[in-house]
Amino acid sequence: MDGTLRLNLNENPFNPLASFKEELKERLLKVNINRYPDPEYSRLKRALANKFSISERNLTIGNGSDELILYIFIAFGREGLPVVIPHPTFTMYETLAPLFKLKVIKIPLVEETWDLPMKEMKKATAEGAILFLAYPNNPTGNLWEEKKIENLVEANPGITIIDEAYYEFSGRSLLKLLERFSNVIILRTFSKAFGIAGARVGYAISNESLISRLEEVRLPFNLSAFSEEIALFLLEKEEWVKSCIEHIIQAREWLYNKLLNSSLLKVYPSQANFLLCKILRSDLNIVELLEKRNIKIRKPDISGNYIRISIGKGEEVERLWLSLKELQEKLT
Repeated sequence: MDGTLRLNLNENPFNPLASFKEELKERLLKVNINRYPDPEYSRLKRALANKFSISERNLTIGNGSDELILYIFIAFGREGLPVVIPHPTFTMYETLAPLFKLKVIKIPLVEETWDLPMKEMKKATAEGAILFLAYPNNPTGNLWEEKKIENLVEANPGITIIDEAYYEFSGRSLLKLLERFSNVIILRTFSKAFGIAGARVGYAISNESLISRLEEVRLPFNLSAFSEEIALFLLEKEEWVKSCIEHIIQAREWLYNKLLNSSLLKVYPSQANFLLCKILRSDLNIVELLEKRNIKIRKPDISGNYIRISIGKGEEVERLWLSLKELQEKLT
């Protein structure tokens, strides 16, 4: 390692391979790597179905949730169909849609509160659209009112995707909407709270009809046997995952409270594993200044001078804070 602190990709700073080296080694040595994996990923589906008290037929597995977004466009997209996204949000929705000649409509969130502009979003989806709502939203970190999301689902004759990549940190899920609506898909990932971004495991939850459409376009053997085994292993390590989440939330709140007193930054509350900040000086490039100190953070796709800070371990967050504090003392 080069000593660079990575606080730019919303990763889990805790590596399960380090925490469970011998146990995982024993599990992975039993994988028949000379054989193709189960194309249905039945064991992983069964474990997830048991965890959430749903049917295995309500699940499909992806090589990360990015691949599932791709499958959604293949299964439900048609040329010219609107893809409606609030802005700012996860950039992959906007990146993949043009590949299928879909029309991306970006609806700006209410600045500062990052709330949903309901009138504009209902108008954009009135004729039917693929609507993406990240819950919590990335990079703003906020949760929108459930009633507003329900209203948008009702108003959209097309498909609404609720991306819950960070739901373990918020403790809030909209899974119950599947009981009321037939046009909702929930996306989840093992990349964040479970700490296996490098293994690339995601999953979608919906009704049998929509899942069947996704299964029709899913590539066979799209997940490696190793990735499936690691995901299964971590589903058994509930206490470890819970402790990681608690540590990250504590570090997030510690940094948030420190930044409340900053004269350089305005920090926004977050329900995810990152914080959004507005730099109060338009000419100040904090991303570049921190890179010189071997600390990576991200400039999100927002008009204005904003940064997004991923939450690492307590000592990593403290290192970031001390660097920001030194910068503040030099610049004020």
